[in-house]
Amino acid sequence: MTIDIPTRAPEQQAPEGGRRGLKGGPQINFGRSRSAGKLLLEVGGQPRANLLPPEIILKRKQLKTRRALRVGVFFVFVATAAACVGVWALASVSQVALTVAQDQEAALVKQQLTYGEVRDVQSTIATVQAGQQVGSSTEINLKTYLAELQKTLPSGVVLTTVSIETGNPMSAYPQSDLPLQGARVGSITFSATSKTLPTIPDWLRGLEGLRGFVDATPGSVKLEDGVYTAQVLMHINADAFSQRFDPEHVAAEAAREAAEALSDGTIKSMTPASSTPDGTGGATDGSTTDEGGQ
Repeated sequence: MTIDIPTRAPEQQAPEGGRRGLKGGPQINFGRSRSAGKLLLEVGGQPRANLLPPEIILKRKQLKTRRALRVGVFFVFVATAAACVGVWALASVSQVALTVAQDQEAALVKQQLTYGEVRDVQSTIATVQAGQQVGSSTEINLKTYLAELQKTLPSGVVLTTVSIETGNPMSAYPQSDLPLQGARVGSITFSATSKTLPTIPDWLRGLEGLRGFVDATPGSVKLEDGVYTAQVLMHINADAFSQRFDPEHVAAEAAREAAEALSDGTIKSMTPASSTPDGTGGATDGSTTDEGGQ
């Protein structure tokens, strides 16, 4: 049981729904007090009363708030100081690492100076190789190309004169103004002789399998001393270039030649090896060459 002791005059107290005691005397309330302006007094306990003015209580609360703010500012200062120390330490470590890296770079440069001549030679070799690739970019291996051209002609037809006109690294070959004409890098005008009247369409169809062929235009046909002489104008593209200083092209040509060397004309036999007349089984892989050998 608790006894509420009023701290204000009876005429200043607001009515409440609890049980009222004597007029102007203490009020008895069984349970929790609903009035915030009254002091709760426990029966049998030590009587206590807070006689401090509200101003002093408010000042004490403000003092606690100021103390809390001071503590917060102190912790912020400590955190800021720790962050500054950490940044300074990180900067010091980075500066030391930079100094070490600069020392290593200086040592490497000093070592490179001892191989200056080697670097000059390497630079000269690279310049020469680049010059070779540029200078030979429009080069045609005439010996090989004319041999391939001769193979495309019919039997009994012989090349007599050949005139080649191509571009160079400094100026390109002029292109045709006519529509539906392929790109070209040069032209070959050749004359061929035959004892029989040449069939120009057969010549042109044979030229289509030539490397770098673009188009061909037949010219005049003359008969002198029983020999026919015909002229053909043929245009070629970049596939006709030898590119002997291009590493990729050289590697591709080497691979192509190796593949051609492997395909030596061997024909697989459809007859089992055990059915050969001599009973030897023929070749070990069951194949016979195009010469009929085993």
